[in-house]
This record gives sequence, C-alpha cells and structure tokens, in this order.
Amino acid sequence: MADRYIVIATGGCLGPAVPDGTRLVADPSAEIKPLSLVSVTLRRTGGPWDKFLQSEWIAAMGFGEYPADGLGKIFLDRVVRAGREVLLLGQFNPPCIGVVPVDEIEAAHKIVRMENGSREAWLSVKEEFNLIAWARGENTIQPINPEWRPPSPEQQALRAAVRGFLDATKEMEELHDASREGSLQPLRNVIH
Repeated sequence: MADRYIVIATGGCLGPAVPDGTRLVADPSAEIKPLSLVSVTLRRTGGPWDKFLQSEWIAAMGFGEYPADGLGKIFLDRVVRAGREVLLLGQFNPPCIGVVPVDEIEAAHKIVRMENGSREAWLSVKEEFNLIAWARGENTIQPINPEWRPPSPEQQALRAAVRGFLDATKEMEELHDASREGSLQPLRNVIH
C-alpha cells in the first residue's frame, strides 16, 4: 500500500460537508468509485483548467501560487467526449460538474478519511448533492499516478521563492522596456 498523505481543504467548493481547514487523508492506492471524494492535482498544460487556475479571480481568492495541488471534488464518472477521456467531477458550492480531461490530470487519489466529518454536515448539502448526482456513472477507476505526492513544506517555500524572483524579474524587465520607450515618467517633486 502506498503512503497516505494529508490534504487541507480550502476554497469552500464542497460547502459545509468539508469546511475549509479540514484535514483529508488521501490514499494513492485506493480504487476510486463513483461518488468518492477525491483529491485531484492538475498539470500545467496551458489548457482550459490551467488557465482558469491561473486567473485573476482564483488569485483573488488567496489560494497561493498555483492552487492545483489537491483540488477536492466528488468523482462522478469517467467518459469519452469529443475523442478525449475525461473525468466528471462535482462540487457543492456552487453545485456544478467539471469536465476535466484525463491528460490534464497529474494525479487523482481517493480521500479515505476526514477529520471533523459528520453525517449532519453531509446532510446539509443534500440539495446540492442531488443537483450533481444525476451524472453518477458506473465506471470505477484506478488512481491516476499513485506515485505522486504533494510538495513538502520546503518544496513549497522554494517554489514560492522562485515564483517571487521570476515575478520581480518580469517587473524589472517591464520597467526597463518602459524606460527605453520613453513611456516611464521620471518622479519629480516628490519631496517638497
């Protein structure tokens, strides 16, 4: 059995059933059945999901550098649409179904346990659940990329530092270009 790992719920997409801050235990070796809670990690492909996750709207939500490590969703089915294998993944807040191409998924692992979970919390999303449950299929899947693990805190800090450096470098290049074009106005009379 592969090592289990912890995912922390953020973003509120599973509503009160899985409150922000809830610790979820993912098992990268467990079979994923329809209606299973899953942690899905997306690849940086330049595809529609990648573009959405890099959007200003997502950045404003405060998810960090790239919120693709461990999206909590409800697995509904695996189907082929427009010649591509896709997973149908649901959420409760707002109730909707995402169509995610398998080739844009780095990993998909079943959540096997959550702390502070309660029957009442899941019953509170019954209406939302009913809005997505129609898409439930019969296809069980094996985990996608069972060797994948989320980055360690040290790796996350390094990624953030590199991203900060790259952002600063880009800003400096833009300032340099603006000064060469003459569109950068000098600061004058700042101190009176």
